[in-house]
Amino acid sequence: MTGPGRIIVASAGNSSVNKTYLHKPQGINALSSFIYSNSPGAYYTLRHSDMTTIDVHFSLKSNPGEPVLSRSVTTEQIVAQEDSIWTDTLYVGEEEYLLFLASYPSCYNPDEWATELYIQCLTQPTMGIGYDQHARLTLSGISEDVECFASGGLFMNLSAYPEYNTAVSTHNINFPAAAPCVIAVGGTAYRTGATNYLGAWKSYDMGDDGRRWAYSSVGPTMQGLVKPDVMAPACNIISAYSSYYIESNPHASDVKWDVSHFTFHGREYAWNCNSGTSMSSPVAGGIVALWLQLCPTLTPADVMEVIQATSRRYDPSLTYPNNDYGWGEIDARAGVQYIKEHFDCTNSLSPDELQSSSNRLQTKATFDLCGRTINNKNLPGLYLVKYQDGRVKKILR
Repeated sequence: MTGPGRIIVASAGNSSVNKTYLHKPQGINALSSFIYSNSPGAYYTLRHSDMTTIDVHFSLKSNPGEPVLSRSVTTEQIVAQEDSIWTDTLYVGEEEYLLFLASYPSCYNPDEWATELYIQCLTQPTMGIGYDQHARLTLSGISEDVECFASGGLFMNLSAYPEYNTAVSTHNINFPAAAPCVIAVGGTAYRTGATNYLGAWKSYDMGDDGRRWAYSSVGPTMQGLVKPDVMAPACNIISAYSSYYIESNPHASDVKWDVSHFTFHGREYAWNCNSGTSMSSPVAGGIVALWLQLCPTLTPADVMEVIQATSRRYDPSLTYPNNDYGWGEIDARAGVQYIKEHFDCTNSLSPDELQSSSNRLQTKATFDLCGRTINNKNLPGLYLVKYQDGRVKKILR
């Protein structure tokens, strides 16, 4: 899906405050961590150097450290099953759990193995894992190096059991952002809040100097890649909200973060203040689109070259790229200048030529981004211009 002019930009994720990675190195016999999930099932992926042993323990809330049921499975047992899939049903008190394991050679390294672990409560299919009973995962084998990545679940630390508080908050950039050909975008913080449409100040202060937003996911990836690739503003970003969302969720907490309401064709729309790498990824994607307008043949490797050469770096004392900031924060203007100096864009129209070409077309109407017709076309801003041939373009005046 990628190639010249075809660039995929994806959100890095918002999981850096969660415990998402468990590593048992060679020389340590066993390592354990409590696991949980807000969804009906908990899903984990293991990467290991050789065959290993996986233990799952269930215990009661009243005594998390004392298992009432344990199940131990070796990867040899899993591989020996049909389709290399091992399943079991576990009964813990009144609850019934499904345990699913699958092992196969790693697609990243043929000398390594990958194992998928999935646990689901069958008697209460909407209940998460680790609520009525505690669940704990143990990785064993003194000669094996085993890594465990939380994909559809998390690890949990309990202060009363420090010997099991072994998971850390790293390795939480997952697919598609983890793919080598995808540009993973983390988030930075500048704004500390916003005044909502009712006139109330809503504070969400995660920094105002361009530092990494605390929740922005960090690398490395399961493949061992340094990610994210680049950063963009993610905190307190103003974006559009659908009229259908407001209609269906009038009392939702995020509606209180709407900074403006307006009516169009009888429906109520909003501009909302939101935070997340779902905000920073479109910022970076829009900048890459501008670069492609200047040079439509840029490849993903070309775009990464521009990012590497021109990104702003919050902390110059760090080594770049790194697993917090990637190459730094994307810089649209510096990227344009770099492309002009280092790439052959002779087959592309320059921004001035594009503007000149647009001006030669007969304009049918000009709108602002809320869809309102603009009569005074001399006002600066970003507009949508519709031409007689039916095309619509964004114009910055």
